[in-house]
Amino acid sequence: MMDMIGYENKMKDKMKKNMLRLKKNRKSQLYIITALFLCSLVFLLNSRVERIEESTTEFVSTYNNFVNEAKYAVNSAIYLNRNVSDDFSRFADDYIGYAESKGINAYMFYGIVYDDKVYFANKLNENVNITSGNAGGTANFILTSGNQSTITKKNWLNADIGGTSYFFNTSMNVTEIKLVMKMSQENKTEVRRYG
Repeated sequence: MMDMIGYENKMKDKMKKNMLRLKKNRKSQLYIITALFLCSLVFLLNSRVERIEESTTEFVSTYNNFVNEAKYAVNSAIYLNRNVSDDFSRFADDYIGYAESKGINAYMFYGIVYDDKVYFANKLNENVNITSGNAGGTANFILTSGNQSTITKKNWLNADIGGTSYFFNTSMNVTEIKLVMKMSQENKTEVRRYG
């Protein structure tokens, strides 16, 4: 009988120890779960969520139509032996008016690479910081809103618009259009680059 009482006491002691371990395990599990929750919360609060909205159909068609028609405008001016810069400027102004008739505010900065020259026009509502360069060095200037400029063709050019850089390479003996088009409608704005 004595052995039985001793055995019961040992079992009770073991059960008490196991209960204490379980309580400690539960506490440690609670601490781990709390730490994971807090880490997740900190991560979610500190991470920046950038939503990329789908382009509106109007923006896509406005941009695509301009790019397609721009090629014809440049080729037509060259074929008719006209002033490429002036003809393209008129075309761009007409297209901006067309976009406005569709309810889209369109602004653009472009460069036409033709005959060892680059013809720039800034039809944005902000200034453009232009850097161009080749093996001989770089040139930098600011093209203010509503103005045009012409420079000797370089191997590359960079247009800084509102803190965003748009880098373009130029090709040898090829007529090219370089474009940054900004479109807005109601509370949506989209910027597209070509060239």
